[in-house]
Amino acid sequence: MGDDMGESQTLTLPISLPVILALYIMLAAIQNPNSSLAVWSSIFPSSLLS
Repeated sequence: MGDDMGESQTLTLPISLPVILALYIMLAAIQNPNSSLAVWSSIFPSSLLS
């Protein structure tokens, strides 16, 4: 049972990393909606990351 907990904890980083990246992009796009980051992230949405 301990191995299952360890394996599940190692899988949380690849799952949560795109979510954290999308939140960072969202906050940056709210502050400056005409930035190149906001434009490119609207062309290639974060749903492609996951």
